[in-house]
Amino acid sequence: MLLLIGTLLLPTTQTYMGQRFTSGLNERFGAEISVERVQVSPFGYVKVHNLLAYDHKQDTLIYVGFIRLNTLRLRAVLQDDDNLGDVFLKDVTCNITTYKGEEDSNIKQFFSRFKNESKTKNTSISASSISLINANLIIA
Repeated sequence: MLLLIGTLLLPTTQTYMGQRFTSGLNERFGAEISVERVQVSPFGYVKVHNLLAYDHKQDTLIYVGFIRLNTLRLRAVLQDDDNLGDVFLKDVTCNITTYKGEEDSNIKQFFSRFKNESKTKNTSISASSISLINANLIIA
């Protein structure tokens, strides 16, 4: 049992699991998301490094250099709770645009991929607080 826990705390194992998770999202929803590294802290935090999401034209939609979430809140969200708790984001860039000849913005098109038509309730995620350091929002 200790060997299993020790293996799960290895950075390479955590990054592999994070990449498998994003790969599953990409396959399931047709999204383009990548994560360089994931760390699960024994102190109750999940840290994600260099999250990158592309829009349908393969341009950068969202980049986050560093994300920190509470492990227990993330688990609750995965079990149908809607509150991430306190979220910390650093080095954020969000490029929102509506391409010529299209009615919907790239961010609306991106998030529409995640809608679950079979659910009767609205799909939403909230946070108790969001701390941003070095954030850029570009609307073109």
